[in-house]
Order: sequence, then C-alpha cells, then structure tokens
Amino acid sequence: MNIFVKNARFSGGAPLSILQYINIIRKNYSVDEVKAFGEFMEQQEYIYDDNGVKTIDMKKYKIKSPYKSFKNFMFFLKSVTYDKPNLLINVTPINCVYGSIVENITGVKSLYIQPGGVVPRYLPKLLKNKRILAFSEENKKDLINYGYNPGLIEVVANRMNFPVETRDLYIEPVNTVQILIISRLDDDKLKSVLSTVSLLEEVAKKVGSRNIIINILGDGSNYSEISSIVNKIHSGFDNKFIYLRGFVSNVNEFIGSSHIVISQGRGAIDAIYNKRVTIINNSHDHGIVNKNNIEEFSLYNFSGRNIKQSFTVHHLVTLVNMIKTKTINTEELKYNQEFVIKTYDINYAEEKIISIINKNLNEKDKQTKTPVFFRALLKYISVSSYLYLNLVINKLKNQIKVK
Repeated sequence: MNIFVKNARFSGGAPLSILQYINIIRKNYSVDEVKAFGEFMEQQEYIYDDNGVKTIDMKKYKIKSPYKSFKNFMFFLKSVTYDKPNLLINVTPINCVYGSIVENITGVKSLYIQPGGVVPRYLPKLLKNKRILAFSEENKKDLINYGYNPGLIEVVANRMNFPVETRDLYIEPVNTVQILIISRLDDDKLKSVLSTVSLLEEVAKKVGSRNIIINILGDGSNYSEISSIVNKIHSGFDNKFIYLRGFVSNVNEFIGSSHIVISQGRGAIDAIYNKRVTIINNSHDHGIVNKNNIEEFSLYNFSGRNIKQSFTVHHLVTLVNMIKTKTINTEELKYNQEFVIKTYDINYAEEKIISIINKNLNEKDKQTKTPVFFRALLKYISVSSYLYLNLVINKLKNQIKVK
C-alpha cells in the first residue's frame, strides 16, 4: 500500500496530527511508501523525514494566484497519476477541494480532513458527496450550517500520541515564574501573539521583570516585527526577560520547564496533558482552562473562538503569585490531564479511524473517461473561478460593513 499526503505546509499542529494518522495506518495495513507534499518551512518536514516519510516541497494553493496554483496542481496530479497511490489524504479545505478533482480524474481513493480552524462557506458546495473527517464539533456544526450532509461528517478529535511521563512543577515555591507562548508567527496568529505580549508586559510592570521569564516558541513571516516589539519593550526595563526561540523541535521540554503556557490548539492540549496552568489566547481574548470549562473549550478545539471569560492583567498577576507561593490547585490540573487523554489520545480512536479509511477504500471507482489534462484544466478553471469570485464578494461585503 502506498499513501500520498497533501498538507498545506509543514508547520502548525495539523501536519503533526496527520503523522499520527500515518502511524495508525502503518500499524493496520502493509504500507510500502508514504509521500507527503506541502510547503517546506524548515520545520516539520524534518520530523516527517525522521519518521520514514518522503517529503516533497510544494507551495500551498493560493486563491489569489490561480496561475501559480495551477502549476502546483498539475505537478501534484502528475505525481498521483504516475505513482498511483492507494490512498490520498487531503488536509485543509483548499487541499480537499483540489484533491477531490484529483480523485475524480485518477480514481485514487481519498480521505478528506478539516483539521480544526475555520470552515469556509465554499466547502460544502465544492466537496459535495465526499465523506469528511473533522477534528472538532465546531467544525461539524459549521459544515452542517453551510449545507453539508450530516451523514458524511465524522468527528475524530483524537490525533495525538502523548509521552509516558510528565513532570510535576508546582510542589515547591519559586522565585522566577517561567511563562511560555507557543504560536506560529504569521498573519493568522499575529493579533493573538501581540495581545499576549502586551498583556505580559503589564504583568512584568506589576510583579517585576526579574520575577518572570517569557519564552516564545514559533516562527513565521512576522518574526522580525515581533522581535522589534520585544526589543522596544526591553528598552523600558533594566533586564531582558522575553526570549524569541523561533521554531524548536523539543516543544515538550519547554512545556516541562514552564509554569504557565499560553497557546491554542495542539500547543494548549500538550500543556494541559503536562499538567500546566494553560491559558488560551485568540485575538484580544484570553481564558484560563479549568475543570468547569475544559469540555466547552474542547468543542472548539482549544482555538479560543468561544472564550467567554474576562481575563485581565490582575488575573495573570494573581496566577504568578500563586505559583511563587505554591498555592496552585494541582488536583484540577490532574483532572484536566485525564480529560485530554480521553479526548485526544489517538489510541482511543484507532478503530474508528481505520473504519473510516476502510469505508473510503471500499467505495466504487468514479474515475472519469475524459482525457486527463483537459478534464483537469476545465475543472480547475471552474473551481478556481468560483473561489476567486467568492473571495472578491466577501471583500466587498467587508468594505461595505466598514463604511
């Protein structure tokens, strides 16, 4: 059995989750080769390589660049046509849309995945009659609201393989509280990161900058901008306390030595598993995870899109002081850990994942008889025109709202 994976890029939580899917498939099928396509970020492609997956650099599809995207699409279509994989795993909405064209042309069986995030309204129209796997109940709800057939949606939150041991950190008083931010530093996450950094600057003024250390893990197009802001913050203090670490492969080591972790999605789940005080950030909102809201946060995949708390500098200062004086509720942290193990450990969902894959593999072939290039060109033009028009209309609507 040969498998193709189409990621958008090798960064963020989704590619790491898909790697766990690959391991589950290898465990249950005789797999000869796995190839993963996606934009190289000098990050997770190395992790894929270390796990025996051949990686191919391929720029992500961009609705605003139809010609460049068509070249990428044809490259991918030719690769599928030549290698004839038994299963194609399409990750992210845009990859699902173009992956469905590849499936219709080549007949290669496909798995479509909405890996958390925001569901675009175009997906049900362009991916109709395809079984889709969603990472959260929020994704399922949005898909149904936009017209997707509920019978074709499978929700599987489980996608992580947790380490065996965790380190208890709140058993002794400390002088310096370690705070960790985990995030991509690109346009999608910029507001969240800047809001969190601004919040922590105020905390440093209240508790003293020598009493906290802040590490920021992640890389992206806005790294330089954030670095400049951090340098400006340091000019108002007499010591350096914020450290930009860039992309690191040993995230769990940083989590293990941190008292407070601020993140979204996978970063937040890893922190909760490690029994850390975890704060979800989204744009200008922040919310601390506790046993009363952890289930609600999980419905939105810990994205922070459903934060209902009013979390202020005062709350974070109180947390810092509680950690310094060893008054954190460790029993609640243990409860949270048990929740994420049951909800996100992929071993709990292995049977369901394999069942979904078997359904897809056993579907009847729907390969078209039209010559490949012309069929691909016509379908690509049709889909890309719809996506571009949809983009323009939404932009105009937003401009009207602003006025």
